[in-house]
Amino acid sequence: MDKGKWKITCSEENFNSIRNDASFLEVVRFARILNTIRFLQVAFAESEDDGTPSYKRFRTNTFLFTGAALYEAKKSVRRTDSPLNEYETHEKLESFLNSDEMAEINPYIDKIRNRIVFHHDPTIASRALNSFIPPEYSFSEGYGKSSKQLYFHLADHISLHFLFMDKKGKVLEEEAIGKVIQQTVRLAMEFASIGEKLVGEVLLKNGWEIEGDPTGV
Repeated sequence: MDKGKWKITCSEENFNSIRNDASFLEVVRFARILNTIRFLQVAFAESEDDGTPSYKRFRTNTFLFTGAALYEAKKSVRRTDSPLNEYETHEKLESFLNSDEMAEINPYIDKIRNRIVFHHDPTIASRALNSFIPPEYSFSEGYGKSSKQLYFHLADHISLHFLFMDKKGKVLEEEAIGKVIQQTVRLAMEFASIGEKLVGEVLLKNGWEIEGDPTGV
């Protein structure tokens, strides 16, 4: 195996014995959520702010999908019937989710997941437009004929306005919005770090083994 590369593996016999094990089935689902969070983190870190329409679209939607993924992760941990509840690292995730910082962003990630990203609430535009003032009166932007660069920015601006407005239509100050965005992304990454340890704990206690050195390179 290449230096620094490692895997968590098990025998064919062990794999066949846990195909229907509740802990294994749940950790597979939970790992998918973690993959989503890490994908968004790496994709954003490797992107270059070139000022193009595609980057603006990417930046906005990375935040939105990160918030939605964090909501899903939270919901998964909070399942009272989850077979992962018995594991020590699960308690650490519960403590993390009960933190004051998570409490601050919970209303936003709830709105993101249930109204903006996955369900596309049809009432968002009508509610937001009661108080929304566009930064400019344009719907989209692009570069030439490239569909990659076509960005319907007004749709995202309206959705973000809806996200950050209260019931009276008042929107957070720009500085406060920036804090919520940064906090959401940071907490998602911190959650993923703890969550990955939970996955490892579950696997290692159920017959899986580490092949290689995860502390190398």
